[in-house]
Amino acid sequence: MPRPNAQPPALSPELLFALTLFARGQGRHLYGNFSPEVLADYLQFHAAQATLAFVREDGQVTGLGIAWQMHPGEIERRHQHARPMFDWTPSETNARGLFIANIIATTVPARRGLLAGLFRRFPQWADLQIYTQRKDARRLRRVAPLALARLYAGHETIKEKEKVYGC
Repeated sequence: MPRPNAQPPALSPELLFALTLFARGQGRHLYGNFSPEVLADYLQFHAAQATLAFVREDGQVTGLGIAWQMHPGEIERRHQHARPMFDWTPSETNARGLFIANIIATTVPARRGLLAGLFRRFPQWADLQIYTQRKDARRLRRVAPLALARLYAGHETIKEKEKVYGC
């Protein structure tokens, strides 16, 4: 886990390729319209901002998550006006909202690992207003911190080989 205010390392070409394949395969409902090049740029952007987390089990990517801080009013305005939440601007570290763009996991340990990484990256998560959108992006959902905490509760079962990277 990078130290706060530390510049996260860039993704290696091999890792970027693996994350892109995973996102296009397991997250095709989210990233199916992205070209591989744009998706790679998107993943690199989030890696550089420390807003990307991923899990590998036995060397294979099994989870990918992206979340960033935004002001709650901005999240709601963008949704109301059908504007994308993502616009290539850095996460606002003083914002009181957290937008979870996606958590894609093929295993329970991967899902829990992604949430563990998210909570480490945003230690004040329980005090933030948390939002997400469903697959169709027509509904903005406010997520109760308790709901995320329930998913997170089993994180201690993550084995050493299931380390969380990124965040």
